[in-house]
Amino acid sequence: MTALNVGKVMLELRAEGGNTVVASKCIPKIEEQAGDKILVDGLRSLYEVDTFKGHFPKFSVAAVHASPETRFSRLFSRRRSDDPDGWEVFHDRDLRELALG
Repeated sequence: MTALNVGKVMLELRAEGGNTVVASKCIPKIEEQAGDKILVDGLRSLYEVDTFKGHFPKFSVAAVHASPETRFSRLFSRRRSDDPDGWEVFHDRDLRELALG
C-alpha cells in the first residue's frame, strides 16, 4: 500500500459513488456499534460532514490543527507503509489531499 494507491482508490470511489461515498459506506458500520458515542477520524470534506449530520442528529465535529512540519514529523515517525518517506512526498500528498476538500 502506498499513498498514491490510497489516493487513487479514494478518487475512484468518489468518481463512482460521489463525494459522500465513504461516509455513506461508514453509516451501516457505525449503526452496528453498541456504544452511543462513536468517533469518526479523518473526514475529508464538508460533503462527508453533511452526510453524517443528516443521518445522526447529534453528530458534531471537532477539528485538530497541526502545522505541516508537525504533521510530517508524526507521519514520518509512524512508519506506516503509506506514510511519506521525505518532505517532498509529504508536501505533494498534503496538497493533493487539501485539494479534495
